[in-house]
Amino acid sequence: MPPDAVSYALALPRLPGLGRVATHRLLDAFPTFDALRATPREQVIHRLTGIPGAAALAATLFDDDAVGAALAAVADERAVLAARGITAITPNVPAWPAGLDRLDRRDRPAALYVYGRADLLARPSVAFLGATGLPPDAFEYAQALLPALARRGIVPVGALASGFDVVVGKVAGGAGVPAVMVAGCGLGVVPPPMRPLAMQTAQAGGALVSPFERGHGPFAHDEADRARVMAALATHAVVFGGEGGGPEHRALALPFALAHPSVTGADPARLLTGDLDRDADRLAAPGIDP
Repeated sequence: MPPDAVSYALALPRLPGLGRVATHRLLDAFPTFDALRATPREQVIHRLTGIPGAAALAATLFDDDAVGAALAAVADERAVLAARGITAITPNVPAWPAGLDRLDRRDRPAALYVYGRADLLARPSVAFLGATGLPPDAFEYAQALLPALARRGIVPVGALASGFDVVVGKVAGGAGVPAVMVAGCGLGVVPPPMRPLAMQTAQAGGALVSPFERGHGPFAHDEADRARVMAALATHAVVFGGEGGGPEHRALALPFALAHPSVTGADPARLLTGDLDRDADRLAAPGIDP
């Protein structure tokens, strides 16, 4: 029996030489294992044009032993995930958040791992990214903006991190809305300081999300991935804080991110106005042009 869509997608990155770009290229062209295997090998190689070693990769995809070993490892991992209440969502299933496809393939995760309400990922949402050195006015504005958006039915997306993000989680809980909190590591290795926020989010009916496998990290260099996923996962992203080179500021380069007025050096056309109701209405609209 061929593997289901999720197992097939999870198995691809486990095959030798298949990275993010090749995995997404294959899933775009062949969303199921049957579709892949029904395609002549030459056409598979053509779909991998530009990927180093395309012919060798195609040979691996048609190697029953290599594919079988990858699928067996995936089956074991999915059993562990299920026992822990974690759902894997891959780009070839309807539950995959379409916003992630706004990212370049090299930055797009191969899967999302979700504990809690995965349905929240399909609702209108705004990501709150707080950079280091956050000035008091931006901090206060973020705390006021979140409940204003909650009253408009918008799901807040925060980071499973310290400082600003703990406040985002607490404000969301106080506003009585479930939040989506994105981890910069696998959900099986959430650092102890972050576990109270994770528990609070889950108990409030929210979702914990990671673009990394269960036992991955935490590593400081993965915070850039976490920030990009937050911004792309949400309908819109708002970045608060002063100038700096952290991952939140790099998220400003994404075309769907907005900045608080206290961020200097950003394009003024992309800044929030500072008028709470006006900004909340704008962010609650489905099609704003940042």
